Amino acid sequence: MNCTPNKKIGYSIKDIERIKDERLSQIVFDIEELVDKRKEDLESEILYDNPRKCTIDIDDVCINAEKHYKKSPVARQVTSMLFEHLNKRTSFKKVVVNKKDTADFYITGTLSKFFGKQDFSTSAAVGAQFGLIGALATAGAKTDGKIIFEITNLKIYNKNDVLIKDIGSFKRVYEGEFHADAYCWCIFDNVNAKLKDYFTDLIAAVETEIKNNNYE
Repeated sequence: MNCTPNKKIGYSIKDIERIKDERLSQIVFDIEELVDKRKEDLESEILYDNPRKCTIDIDDVCINAEKHYKKSPVARQVTSMLFEHLNKRTSFKKVVVNKKDTADFYITGTLSKFFGKQDFSTSAAVGAQFGLIGALATAGAKTDGKIIFEITNLKIYNKNDVLIKDIGSFKRVYEGEFHADAYCWCIFDNVNAKLKDYFTDLIAAVETEIKNNNYE
């Protein structure tokens, strides 16, 4: 793991599936920067008040603590990643950010959840005490966790600022075993990996809404 004190929100887009569809290929699509309202979510409070390793209800856990993200606002980084993913997909003629006046359609939304938590790995912590050999022995450590993404107030508008689809809330919850380490950096990479799955589903939903309706 790259133990940098400032983690970036992002993932590799090299394997993103490209798509060509005549119903989309002539459209310029704009993504307006997401409005960040995560602080209004009670479950997300722990991300702002704690370090990446903390104790919740007597259990030691790893969280994607806000203090460890790079200085660029989280909502801006998430918006940028959505742009990169969608741009690589090449379904639209062109994808832009915060340029709705130049687009045929644009999307707006509120980032309500960007949450990751998993059990702290005691085996990885013990292994770390024995240097490289111990680290290698526990490299495959996994712990139970939960990752949640939610964008609310998700709406698609046409170039005349007319609302054409109110998607509402788009939420995904990922639960299971996730890679773990002794220093709680893995949770950030686990969140990034699941964000790729989340955006894959979100983009498919947006493309379907536009393809299945004759928006003029």
